[in-house]
Amino acid sequence: MLDQHLIAKTRPIANSENVILFKNFRITVLEERLFRVEKDEGKLFCDDATEAVWFRDMPPVPFETEEKDDTLFVKTSKATLVLCEDMEKSHIILDGKKIALDNKENLHGTYCTLDCCDGEYLVNGEKREPIELDMGVVSKNGVAVLDYTKSSILTQDGMICKERHDELDIYIFAYGKDFRAAVRAFYMICGETPKLPRYALGNWWSRYYEYTDKEYLAVLDKMEERDIPLTVATVD
Repeated sequence: MLDQHLIAKTRPIANSENVILFKNFRITVLEERLFRVEKDEGKLFCDDATEAVWFRDMPPVPFETEEKDDTLFVKTSKATLVLCEDMEKSHIILDGKKIALDNKENLHGTYCTLDCCDGEYLVNGEKREPIELDMGVVSKNGVAVLDYTKSSILTQDGMICKERHDELDIYIFAYGKDFRAAVRAFYMICGETPKLPRYALGNWWSRYYEYTDKEYLAVLDKMEERDIPLTVATVD
């Protein structure tokens, strides 16, 4: 178990007023345009924080539900989630338009690292492949889906657990062209990006190299000899 001060402060259990049970699904209305959809045959749903999502305890969100022909309609003032047992048939109704949950027009997000990257390509020896960006929270058609089914769990003692039982765990962002609101919603469930500490705004030394301790100290001595200000030195 980690020391108490190292354990992430999370609030992963959703407000019960925002939760809907439908067949083998659990739907959580996190905001008028943000839905979480889980599926599990044994109805073993995840109430733990995951690597990305730490906060689900949102205030009650007004919505209406209707079941029709084995389909669930979850309607808020801004969007309607239409959920079918066959997820390929599920969709969002936004501004009167039916939008599939296929991410075909997703505008994508970030890439985990820039190591070995050259522009838009990942370089591996003589092999160059286009970089595949992760899915983002905004889309040309107004609906983006983040799939966290394989995301690890953060346990109460601060450790990471990769074992999960649920079959599906997705977050549906139905924000249309209101991209800023979609990003704010992402921060709402994942946490705000912390501000950089003042010391980190100075000069950094980082080199991907197998230094010995003496070699590394010699580098720092040279920095001092040449009067080069240094605030952060990393071992890469």
